[in-house]
Amino acid sequence: MKKLINKISKNKIVYIFLIFIIIMFPNAFYTKSEYQQRAILISVALDKNEEGYSINGMLVVPSSAGNISSNVELVDGKGGSVADALHSIETDLGKKVSLAHCDTIFVNSEILQEDLSKVLDYFIRGVHGTKNSIIIAVDGQAKDLLNYIKSSNKVNNFLASDLVNSENNLIGLTNVSLKEFYKDYFTPGEISVMSLLKMEDEQSTGQSSGGSSEGGSSSGASGGSSGESGGGGESQSGGSSGGQSKKTLRSENELLILKQGKQVAKLTNESSDFYNLINDQAKIDFLFLNDLNIEDDNGAITKSLGINIVEKSINKKYNIKNGIPILNYDIEIVVRLTEVIQEGNVTEESINAVKTHVNDPVKHAIIDYYKKGLKQIMSLSQNNKVDIFRFKEKLNKFHNKKWKEYYENLQDKNDYLNNFEVNFNLVIKPKF
Repeated sequence: MKKLINKISKNKIVYIFLIFIIIMFPNAFYTKSEYQQRAILISVALDKNEEGYSINGMLVVPSSAGNISSNVELVDGKGGSVADALHSIETDLGKKVSLAHCDTIFVNSEILQEDLSKVLDYFIRGVHGTKNSIIIAVDGQAKDLLNYIKSSNKVNNFLASDLVNSENNLIGLTNVSLKEFYKDYFTPGEISVMSLLKMEDEQSTGQSSGGSSEGGSSSGASGGSSGESGGGGESQSGGSSGGQSKKTLRSENELLILKQGKQVAKLTNESSDFYNLINDQAKIDFLFLNDLNIEDDNGAITKSLGINIVEKSINKKYNIKNGIPILNYDIEIVVRLTEVIQEGNVTEESINAVKTHVNDPVKHAIIDYYKKGLKQIMSLSQNNKVDIFRFKEKLNKFHNKKWKEYYENLQDKNDYLNNFEVNFNLVIKPKF
C-alpha cells in the first residue's frame, strides 16, 4: 500500500488534476445554467414605429405566486428590423431571447402594407424559434393586446391563444401558423388568409361615489341543405367624476386576404362566414342569422336564429370544363338550434316545431346566407385579381396537363380569375 501511495505521489499528472479541481470547483457554484441565460417569450406583439419596428413580448417569470398574471412580465425593444428589436430586448435583459415556446405572433395591420414574409424572416430562420406560432393581425397597436391579456382575469395559463380562442366574441378565428403562412406564400397563388382582431377604446362614465360599470358586446358568425354557385371588457370608476378609457378586445369575424405577403382585401360578414365554411382548418362553431321572415302555418314568424355547428365534413373537386376552371364543394354539417326569436302567433307547438326540427325553411335561410357569401368572395376575387379559391395551385397539382394547356393560351395570366365557377352542395343534419 505504501508503495502505491509513493508511486501516485510522484506522478505529476495527479498534482495537475488536483490543481484543476481546486480552480474549477468554486466556479461551478457561480456558473449560470443555460435556462438562466435565456429569456423565454411566449407571445410577441409587432408594431411599426419611427425607427422601424417595436416588439413587445410576454416573458415567463418562474414564481410560486397563485395569480398567473404575476408569473409573466412584458418587455419591449425597438430597432430597424425584427432582429434589431429583439437584440434590444436581449441587451436590456442581459439574456438571449428564446422563441421556442412562442405561441402567438400578433401583427399590427399597418405592417401588412409591406411584405410580411420579409418582416417575419427572423422567426422562420431563428435557431431558438418555432414554426408553429400562430399569426393574428391586430387593427390597432398590437402591444395593447398583450397588456389586455396580462391584465385580464380570464387567463387560465400562459398561452395568449388560449385567451383569444376562449373569448365568446371570437368564435370563427382562422388560425394560420408561421409554417402555413410561408407555405402559402410560396404556392403559385401566393395567397394567405388570417384573422383580424381589434383593440378599441372602451369609455366608462365616472361616478361621484365609488362604483363600477361593466359592458361588453359580442359578435361572431360562421358555419352551415343544398346550395349552388353564384368583448367585451369591463371598466371601473369611482371616487371622482369624469371618465376613463381602457383598451378592450373586439372581433367582427373579419379575415384579411394577403397576396405576396401584403393585404389586398378583407372578408366580412357573409363572405368570411362562407370562407370559414369551406376551410377545413377554420374554427366554425356558431352562426347567427338576423332579419329573417320565416312564417309557419300557424302564423308564427321566425326573425332570428342561433345555430351551433357541431360537425363539418368537406369534399372538394377541381376541374377544367369547356375552358372554365370549376370548383365543386360537397359539404355536410350537423347543427343544433340554440336560439329562435319568433313574432306573431307564437305557440308552444310553433316553438317546438322549429327547435326540435331543422325544417326546410330554416335550411333554405342558411343556404341563402351562404349564397350571398359565395357571391361576395367571387366578386372580390375577380375585382382584386386574387386567387382565393386556389385554382392555380390545385389545378396545376391535380390536373397538370389540362391546366398547362389552358394557362399557356391565356394572353393575360390573370384572366382565369375573370371566368371561373364555384358550386356548393350543402347538406344539413340536425343534432338531437
